[in-house]
Amino acid sequence: MEFLENVLKKTGWTAFATALLFALIGVVLILNPEGTIKVVSTVLGILFILIGVYKILMYFVTKGKYELYNYDMVYGTVAIVIGIVTIAFSRQILSMFRIIIGIWILYSAMMRITFSLKLRQIESHTWIAGLSIAIMMLVCGLFILFHESAILVTIGAVILIYSVLDMIESGIFIKNVKKIM
Repeated sequence: MEFLENVLKKTGWTAFATALLFALIGVVLILNPEGTIKVVSTVLGILFILIGVYKILMYFVTKGKYELYNYDMVYGTVAIVIGIVTIAFSRQILSMFRIIIGIWILYSAMMRITFSLKLRQIESHTWIAGLSIAIMMLVCGLFILFHESAILVTIGAVILIYSVLDMIESGIFIKNVKKIM
């Protein structure tokens, strides 16, 4: 039982750390929205290009060996193309980023709703607060997903609100680990 309690507490702390990371993303988006997306897409693009160059070099290093299984030239070329596209189309990267964040928040909210309903079954008084927070998180996720024209600062603020709510909910989870068991 003690092992399970430790696993559940670690899960709660992991969720808290993830929420803190989202809070940092939200603050950065609020403070420097355009620059953030450009820096992130440039760094990702450079990483893809470096991986591509490495794979192409490895193709020539291992040429003649493992010829049947050596796809490094193709892999490297594709990685370089992805890197260039990532750098060149940073605005489109923003749309993908917004969708990924929105889906993550929706997933997280649905998990929190389920957890709140389980807290209700064990007659914990915190289930109402947890459910309310989860519903607010659900609204934040839907806002990010369906407001394509929302400015980056608004998205950053919504991400920040979500992360604060997630941290509160993680605290509720950690506090109730013994009751869950």
